Amino acid sequence: MNINKSEIIIRADAATQIGSGHIMRCLTLAEKLKEDGANVEFICREHKGNLINFINQKGFTVHRLLQPANLPPDASEYHQWLGATQTEDAESVISVLNKKNKAIDWLIIDHYAIDYQWQQKLRPYTKKIMAIDDLANRKHDCDLLLDQNFYLEKDRYKNLVPKHCIQALGPKFALLRKEFAEARKNLRKRTGEIKRILIFFGGSDNTNQTKKAISAIKLLNRPDIKVDVILGALNPNKEEIYKATKNSPNIFCYQNINNMAEFMAKADLAIGAGGSTTWERCCMGLPAIVLTISADQKKLSEDMFNQNYSYFQSKAEKISEQKLTDLINSMLSDSKKFETLICKNIELVDGMGSKKVTAIINRVEVKH
Repeated sequence: MNINKSEIIIRADAATQIGSGHIMRCLTLAEKLKEDGANVEFICREHKGNLINFINQKGFTVHRLLQPANLPPDASEYHQWLGATQTEDAESVISVLNKKNKAIDWLIIDHYAIDYQWQQKLRPYTKKIMAIDDLANRKHDCDLLLDQNFYLEKDRYKNLVPKHCIQALGPKFALLRKEFAEARKNLRKRTGEIKRILIFFGGSDNTNQTKKAISAIKLLNRPDIKVDVILGALNPNKEEIYKATKNSPNIFCYQNINNMAEFMAKADLAIGAGGSTTWERCCMGLPAIVLTISADQKKLSEDMFNQNYSYFQSKAEKISEQKLTDLINSMLSDSKKFETLICKNIELVDGMGSKKVTAIINRVEVKH
């Protein structure tokens, strides 16, 4: 297959409830595919907090699906995220594809509510299907499956994908922006001394763990430690957070940054969630205290902690400000543990995942 002639469609969503992670990693892949000559377009539903305009600004066409319908009250959380039944969503996507008058080479789906039933309905309209998943909780009808996460269980997708399906599994395939591979080339050697802390809880942080982390750091009473607070584009608590940092000269607050690798390179410790930012931290060799803010982060974060890739992990709601303060204090005097975390993390992710996934897409034969 010559990727220069490829027509690729990505079906993914962002929302205040969903967060921005699915769209951000799909954008990273889309930019690499576009760089290699493919035409890439998105299909997104107009959820509250969608990133459709942001995707447009990145240079990609977005086909809009209508705002979410009222689903039955017994619909699962993930199907609420879809904003329609799988059948309704599939029919809407088919309608978009029928209007394109071009053969679709790859349909890429990154959505927890979509499974083999949706994919089978789309089979006649695309030559190949790729699914991006983290959960391994449903069947897929796809030709390529990507799960970039770290799990001790190695056969998570046994009997969940067709036998011919190529499985790209593990953090070596993590979809990171080019800035991380570049910044990694010139990483400074961390000594174990904590002089700067980075706080980031993803695109939305509905439960305001950012505020908790700020309060915990204030309890340290260490004005010599600088703190960078990064707010995601969908964060609903930004006014409260700016107010909480206003009178703290060592705490700096930012939103909608495009240089996360630079912030991670400067930091000595991160406090954040267990989502896709995990792989950014690993690539930059940045030790972390991880507070999971959604069910899909739990198993990944537990496995990472049990294998000494993070300093601490727990459900965010179980950790008080004082407990978080105590954890930071313990890290301040545990340089040996600190060095272990740095070495293990940097070996796990090399920042070249997008290139590896694109290479697989390029190798899979598509009959034109």
